Amino acid sequence: QLRSIAKRALDLYYQSKEMLIIDGDFFENRLFQSQKGVFVEIGTDKETISSLGNLYSDTNLLENISFVLFNVLQNMSDQNITRLQNQELHLKIWIVDSHEKVNQFDTERFFDKLIIDRPGIIINENKENSFCFLPKIWDKVYDPAIVMSMLSKEARIDDDDWKDPQNTITLFKSYPITI
Repeated sequence: QLRSIAKRALDLYYQSKEMLIIDGDFFENRLFQSQKGVFVEIGTDKETISSLGNLYSDTNLLENISFVLFNVLQNMSDQNITRLQNQELHLKIWIVDSHEKVNQFDTERFFDKLIIDRPGIIINENKENSFCFLPKIWDKVYDPAIVMSMLSKEARIDDDDWKDPQNTITLFKSYPITI
């Protein structure tokens, strides 16, 4: 069902730059009526082309997924949209379960928390140099120091500057849905 949604959203965006409104016809589960943050990835089975998300929502989950999916498509290049037209699409939706800002910490305890919880991490949320890793980063990289260094690089700050109180760290737990 997610592939069908991805294909319909891509086709609608490609043809008219409109947003696919995902409604109750797609999902009957009550979870989708709740207000939760969401991350959306689109691509092929071999690669993620684009992903975006938010931790918070004032709308129900279905509206939030529609909005984020539309923004994912808006951020894709025309070349990638055209390329995806003729491919088997992969759509993954991550529902945010909980989140917390980390203000002051000692590095060792923070790294222990990362190892145990395996959360998603956002640096500088709502700033121009923000960047996010979904929890799946822990499937590829096990060392918290490397993860934080990679995150810093993506956020265009020096390797150890993530510790600077000027830079905010938000940890979140999420789970992927598949339908």
